[in-house]
Amino acid sequence: MNIKSNLLLALVIGGSFMAAQELNAAEEKPKHSALECEVWNREKSFAMSVENHDAKAFIEHVDANAVFVSGNGSYTRGSVEVAKTWAGIIEGKEIILRWSPDFVGISSDGKTAISRGPFWIEDPEPSGKQKFLIGTFQSTWIKNGKGQWHVFLDGGTPRPVPATLEQVEALKKSLSPTCAQ
Repeated sequence: MNIKSNLLLALVIGGSFMAAQELNAAEEKPKHSALECEVWNREKSFAMSVENHDAKAFIEHVDANAVFVSGNGSYTRGSVEVAKTWAGIIEGKEIILRWSPDFVGISSDGKTAISRGPFWIEDPEPSGKQKFLIGTFQSTWIKNGKGQWHVFLDGGTPRPVPATLEQVEALKKSLSPTCAQ
């Protein structure tokens, strides 16, 4: 499979999972293979790069040809431009962004993966705006020649919705600290 075929597969898997997730919200979280857990752990590491305000670690997770889609539908291409666009988020100055995977799917050739899960945003200075938002992220990962996973496509889920502090705390408590195998 080529990259375009893998991305199409990832988008189809993601859309199908979104519908299944809504129907089976009360069911147990899916179990992951060892390869899926590699991506799950890489996604967690990516999230930690933002939580730790580590711009160097952030860019090490992003493919050189990545495309990141923002909530308004615009997009940024390339790891350097993505890092520039995300600088305020990584620094924690614009918003406080946190996320965690709860699903990972791998293509049949083991070179493309999709990860999905909840994210939450806190506006440190809401000044009349909503302080908390929650939503679902979706990332497409590709494996390079050295066997490392990098985010290739990020975005494409519905806009986040307003949330209370209690809802954010409940979401955090529902997250698994490790990949379920």
